[in-house]
Amino acid sequence: MKHTISYSISPGEMCFTLVSMIIGVGILTLPRVLATELGLADGWISILLASGIIMSLVALYVKLQQQFPGETLLQYIAGGKVGKWFAPVLALLFLVYFLCLMGYEVRILTSLMRMYILDQTPSEVIAALMLFITTYAVSKGVQGIVHLSLMFLPIVVFVLLGLISFTSINSDMTNLLPVMPEGIFPILLTMKVTLFSFLGLEILFFLMGYMKKSDLKVFPLMAGIMLIMFLYLLVTIISYANFSVDTTTQITFPTVELAKQIEIPGGFFERLESLLITVWIMTIFNTISISQLIFIQLLEKHFVKKGAITTYLPAISIFFIFIVAFIPHSITETFQFGEWIGWLGLALYLVSLGCGYLFFYSRRRKTGKVGKGVSYES
Repeated sequence: MKHTISYSISPGEMCFTLVSMIIGVGILTLPRVLATELGLADGWISILLASGIIMSLVALYVKLQQQFPGETLLQYIAGGKVGKWFAPVLALLFLVYFLCLMGYEVRILTSLMRMYILDQTPSEVIAALMLFITTYAVSKGVQGIVHLSLMFLPIVVFVLLGLISFTSINSDMTNLLPVMPEGIFPILLTMKVTLFSFLGLEILFFLMGYMKKSDLKVFPLMAGIMLIMFLYLLVTIISYANFSVDTTTQITFPTVELAKQIEIPGGFFERLESLLITVWIMTIFNTISISQLIFIQLLEKHFVKKGAITTYLPAISIFFIFIVAFIPHSITETFQFGEWIGWLGLALYLVSLGCGYLFFYSRRRKTGKVGKGVSYES
């Protein structure tokens, strides 16, 4: 069976979209989470180690995707006798995952906005406005979402690097010493929270089906992961150098607090944390939009027959995301909810990757064929 794709994602676009998906709430909270879990300034080592694991997982999936270009992982799994029953189960789990992820991102966004900018605005109003905007973005399809990532990501990276440049002036790097006073074992134990901050890789299962076989390359995605690693390292190191590890554990959003430390002579610019939050809304917007797009596609392809109801899927998704966003009663419960989502996402990635390879080798042994044909339209 051949698949015709009206829009194909280039390697560069896939890289930008992956980075936009991953860099969301994580970069705002990672320094605090690592400081709390480890109690030492060695969190940057955990980031390096976790990045190596993530790169390996990405390389493994790209190698697998090359065997069935033009198809998503779930479509490929569903092509077998056993897979046609197993694929809907995975699809359902991914629906739960993306629904919870969107709810978590929305709730963090509302907490961030009320804490620093709109303290008198109800959280429900902020959440509803964000979801209406992301739903409009999703209506533009895959191409629209990808182009939003291309537009927003350079702005986000530029502002973040500017923030780090200004705050590094007064940094005390002795706060990072000593290095590994308790050895490597405590660092290895904290790698789970670092891996959670890279979650978002799951979109490769769904969006790489829009890529031509000749574009299924590892290097662009490796470059994206290295950029994320670089930004995580800088933010974590500068946070510890400015606040110390003990103080960072008490700060909900260390990256935002870094912006509050910046003083520009003349007082021409004030409250730079508002600028950072405004820019960071773009990244959370991208994360929610990509997740919502995949959520709706999963419903359409695996659970909802084509008809009038498909028109209302975006509105239905808003309702459920809104409900999930306000299940946690406090910011502490929200972060605990985020940790649960992290475990679910990591488990789903590993299980899906393992099943993909299992079905691939099973079919190759039976038929000797590695993939299906695919044709593209420009």
